[in-house]
Amino acid sequence: MNNYSIVIEETSTGYSAYSPDLPGCIATGAAREEVEANMREAIQFHIEGLKEDGYEVPKPAITHPPCTAPPDLSRLLRLLLQVLQIFSKHAVPGWDDNRYGAVGLGLAGETNQRF
Repeated sequence: MNNYSIVIEETSTGYSAYSPDLPGCIATGAAREEVEANMREAIQFHIEGLKEDGYEVPKPAITHPPCTAPPDLSRLLRLLLQVLQIFSKHAVPGWDDNRYGAVGLGLAGETNQRF
C-alpha cells in the first residue's frame, strides 16, 4: 500500500484531516491520535471505493519521508527564558529583566503564561 501524506488541522472541537492526493478523503476526531486513526481508515475506504467504481487510484504526489510536528514551541520558549534568566542573574551583576527587553517582549513575569 502507498503512503499518502495527510494534513491535520486543529479545530474548535478537535481535529480534522485530509489527504491532498485523495480529493474528498477527510476525517475528524476529538484528539490527534483519533483523527490519525480515522484518517487511516478513511484512506483505506476511499481507495476501496475508487477501485470498486473502476477509477484509477492516484499515486502519492509527495515522495518525501514522513516527519513529525515540532514540539510545542511556547513551552520551549518558556524553558529557554527560564534558563537564560537563571544564567544571566548569576553571571551578570545587576541583572534587570527590563534592561534586556524581556518585559518589552512580553516574556517577563509568570513562566506559565502562554505566548
